[in-house]
Amino acid sequence: MSATSVKAHTQDFNALNINHSKMHNRTNRCQIRNKIPTPVNAELLGQELQGYDMDLRNMLIHGFTFGFSLNFKGTPSNKTCKNHKSATENPDAVYLKLAKESLSVVAGPFKEPPFSLFVCSPLGLVPKSDGKFRLIHDLSFPKDDSINLGIPMEYSAVSYDSIDNVVQLVKSYGQSCQMAKTDVENAFRIIPIQKSDYNL
Repeated sequence: MSATSVKAHTQDFNALNINHSKMHNRTNRCQIRNKIPTPVNAELLGQELQGYDMDLRNMLIHGFTFGFSLNFKGTPSNKTCKNHKSATENPDAVYLKLAKESLSVVAGPFKEPPFSLFVCSPLGLVPKSDGKFRLIHDLSFPKDDSINLGIPMEYSAVSYDSIDNVVQLVKSYGQSCQMAKTDVENAFRIIPIQKSDYNL
């Protein structure tokens, strides 16, 4: 859960020209179809994964239906914090990012903690090469007592196929084989977590 109480907001939510009725309808459709905030349709995903490794297929279908576990092994304690300086110095940028994401994955702000056991991690902004910002939810803060510290490496490490693997695939399929490359925008943000981890 993030610290969303950024000071010095200069824009009202209505000033962002967001069509709230469309937002409400879109959110309802997402919740009705998936029951959790993700655009991924687990039923259709299951159909597309026919023939894949059964254990992996079942894990993905279950995760996109009920949410994925963070596999947090630590002992959480009530914690509040302030957002990073990069966020407090650019409140409008943070506000616009949150407004864009609030269609399905952001709740709040809350006047009081929404859970009896509530862990709050700060927001920050990282400049991008195009002059815009990337919003981060810093689960590695503080270094000695963070959420990420309580997640074993085997559940948090990310690996991608190497160019060597791609070359081997091309060689195995032979001349005239076809390849495709795709990029999912904000890929990690469409992965839902299970409700029992919402307080983290």
